[in-house]
Formats: sequence, structure tokens, C-alpha cells
Amino acid sequence: MLAISDCTVTYPDGTSTVTALDGANLQVGPGELHAVVGESGSGKSTLLAVAGGLTVPVSGLIDVAGQALAGADDKERTRIRRDYIGFVFQTPNMLPALTVRDQLLLTDHVRGQKRRPSRADELLERVGLGGLGDRKIGQLSGGQKQRVGIARAMMGEPKLLLADEPTSALDADNSRSVVEMLSQLVKESGIAGVLVTHDRSQLEVCDGVTEMKDGRTRLVSGELAGARR
Repeated sequence: MLAISDCTVTYPDGTSTVTALDGANLQVGPGELHAVVGESGSGKSTLLAVAGGLTVPVSGLIDVAGQALAGADDKERTRIRRDYIGFVFQTPNMLPALTVRDQLLLTDHVRGQKRRPSRADELLERVGLGGLGDRKIGQLSGGQKQRVGIARAMMGEPKLLLADEPTSALDADNSRSVVEMLSQLVKESGIAGVLVTHDRSQLEVCDGVTEMKDGRTRLVSGELAGARR
């Protein structure tokens, strides 16, 4: 569902060049939640940006559900992001004037689709927020807001779900609950999920782990921190 092969990303830095990714690789199959770990500056966020078509590598191949991202022009990358990829951000970034349900329905508007309130309510039920669709986002806890963010990312029925440290602002119990829910959604929907995290206690919920250092990737055994295959 996601295949990144030999990707390199560089940035100019004055008179020199910084290598953010150095021949990075990542493969994630349907129904798998794959964790990416590493120290700050190791390349985790750049790898996620490459997978989401937000950063263009200088070399390498990127395939999302049969769609080639590497080499695609801006219009094509936008189409692939819209139709195939869902993003869960570190901060949910909700609009305070909208209800919980409308946060999800805004996705339909952006995609030029007819509003699907039944789809929104189904997703809210799946993330444990059934019956809360009419509440304002400010009435929810931090953990609940992040669940809304996950439901919003699923509104477009993506093939790939990218989550960038979605639990960094949550306590341990809420963090565990959110990651377990991500894993369940990925499996039930048969999509690929990538979780960037600094919390190695979450790895036991994931199906695979890739460790990053200096822009390079290393596939780690599922035994790391108790992670299962």
C-alpha cells in the first residue's frame, strides 16, 4: 500500500547542502500500522512528508496504492493526497465555531463532495465519540479532540493514513487509547498506517518498526519494545 524506495531529500544551507533523507526505504502493507522512531532531526518528519507528497525527493521511488508520487507534478500530487492519503497532525487544528460533526463535513466541502452526515456520524461512533456530533469542539478533552482529528482524516476513505506524533500532548492513558484506536481503524479498513512517535511504549501496538538516524532507515525487528509482527 505504501512503498518508499531509496529516497533522498536534500536542502540548501548557505554554501553547503543538508541531507534530510539518505536512501530511505519504507514498506507498509494493507491493514498494518507501522511506527517510525528516531531522535529529533533524524528525518522522521521528512519521511512522512515524502510519503504524503508534501516534499519532493531528489531521487527515489514512492508508490501509494499504485499511484506514483515521485516525479508527479504539483497537480498530480495534490490529486493523490486528496484521494488516497489522510493526515493526523500533532495538533488537531479544529475550527472552534464548528460542531464536532461539521469538523468532519468540512472535508467533504474541501473535496467538492456532497455533505455526508451519516458517514461523519459513523466515523465518530467508530472512534468512540458517538452522540457527540452536535457539541462544539471546545467542549471536548484533548484526547477526544485527537479522536475527532483521526475521524476527520478517515472521511475521504484514504488508502494511507499518516500520523505525526498524534499523542505528544496527551497523558499516557490517552496516548495508549489513541494508538490502539489507530491500529484498530487501520486493520478494519484494510489501509496502511504510518505512526511517527518518540514514545517507544507505543510500539507494542504496531505491526512493524523502522528506526531512523541521520536520514537513513533501518527496519527493526518486531521484538523491539515488545512490538508484534
